[in-house]
Amino acid sequence: MDERRNLRRRHLRYYLHVHDRGTGEFVGRLADITVGGVMLVTEDELIIGNRYELRIDFRNVLVGKRHLLLSARCVWCEKDTINPAYFASGFELDDLSAEDSEVIKALIVEYGLRMYREDENGD
Repeated sequence: MDERRNLRRRHLRYYLHVHDRGTGEFVGRLADITVGGVMLVTEDELIIGNRYELRIDFRNVLVGKRHLLLSARCVWCEKDTINPAYFASGFELDDLSAEDSEVIKALIVEYGLRMYREDENGD
């Protein structure tokens, strides 16, 4: 796979649930996040190039929110290396507002693995 990541991945301690924000259907679990993109672990293979409207549900209120709404384009999808019964899918985020960027940074601080939180800007 072509490596084009500009931002260091932020792995999370909890796999937060992600739903389709239009239908409410469960899409997968959030595995890592930056202000530029997300990686989901899903049961179904996702279509590369498709745009997805996602809702990430939080366990606690973060920056006054219980969830984050994102528009993202799937840029890759492959069998998960840890459990091949699942897929890992990478997404680029579209039109991220400054407010949503702050929510992502708070999410990294709240749920990120300690070893990945030394630079907590999410950059």
